[in-house]
Amino acid sequence: MFQCLFPSTGHRAKSSCLGRSWSFERVMGFKMKESLMKSKRLATSRVNCMEYCLEETSFECRSITFNRLTGDCMLFDLDRQGISTGHVLKRRLFMKKKRNSDWPFDQNFIPADPEPLDYFENNCVRGAYFVL
Repeated sequence: MFQCLFPSTGHRAKSSCLGRSWSFERVMGFKMKESLMKSKRLATSRVNCMEYCLEETSFECRSITFNRLTGDCMLFDLDRQGISTGHVLKRRLFMKKKRNSDWPFDQNFIPADPEPLDYFENNCVRGAYFVL
């Protein structure tokens, strides 16, 4: 299910990638919901899409989804860990108010089949998510 790609020793790697074996980890068969997308660009390849993520300066690009048919490159400031962390915080607030187990879990990381999508997580991000 997981595959590591794009060696971080390449000339386009950010300084935060140096010392890491891989810049991106591929998660096959899944995608991030488009409603969470921060930026969308046209890329010539998935490597080009990865480069857009590494070069992004207006937000911290944590993951990408690349459409192999259209060349759409979707950049996100969230990854699987960020979604999980956000849900933990929302659940804690919900449980304090409602005091029941009817938690409305929102699925933002979903199966991509049969869409021709590749989902990748950026291993070069500096910070981690924190659960309070």
